[in-house]
Amino acid sequence: ICRTSGATPAAENFYTYLFSFARRNRLPELRGRALVGLGVIRTLAGDSSAAYRWYAKARAASAHHPVVVAVSYHGEMAAALGEGNFSRAFVAGWRALEAGTLGSYDEAGLMVNMASIALRAERPQAALRAVFGALRKSNHPRVRLIAYSKGALAAARLGRRTLVGKFAARLVATAASANFPLEELEARSELAVAFAHIGDSAKARRLARSVRREAQQLDLGVVVRRCDTVLAGERVDEETVELSAPARRVVLELEAA
Repeated sequence: ICRTSGATPAAENFYTYLFSFARRNRLPELRGRALVGLGVIRTLAGDSSAAYRWYAKARAASAHHPVVVAVSYHGEMAAALGEGNFSRAFVAGWRALEAGTLGSYDEAGLMVNMASIALRAERPQAALRAVFGALRKSNHPRVRLIAYSKGALAAARLGRRTLVGKFAARLVATAASANFPLEELEARSELAVAFAHIGDSAKARRLARSVRREAQQLDLGVVVRRCDTVLAGERVDEETVELSAPARRVVLELEAA
């Protein structure tokens, strides 16, 4: 409560007290959770280096308790994404999934993030596998909106027009019964990119015009610029990410799944 309400010093005090209590009473999971909390505080402060140290300490202090391993790697993924270290984020997400102790919503969110990284690394097959994994894990509309758009982008790059259409239909159906306007506009703008990629320029431009109008009202600059690029008939390409060797090994495991 203190951490999420902005009372950071109080949160740090409580985590420190929890660690001391857990150490005295030989409670390894709680030792680890206390240190994960300190790592989350550093992540939110943008100090990824300190966050990584706390997450590593949490795993060691908990004797590698599976719950602590999962949540610490989940936090590490967030810290790595915050500093643009996509390789580290990809590997951390995979390790969090391997622990098998996160809730289905969190696991699905990790998979969507991994799909996004795989797309930027030009590995659409791995992205598609991650999308399918996310959809199996969670029915939450926030997850599904972005999963469908990432799936459409991956399918478009693989030349699978029919699959793009299926993802599009499911995205539209989900958006009609949900109320997540920011996620919806992000997803619909990516869907416009997917349509453009497979050469369906009329559908891409129609969707981009609609999304741009709504996104401008909400001051969503990234979405507006993406729509402008589609409307200009230009290719929408994010900067390509070069993955490290460990991250490439995870990609291969995803592609083989």
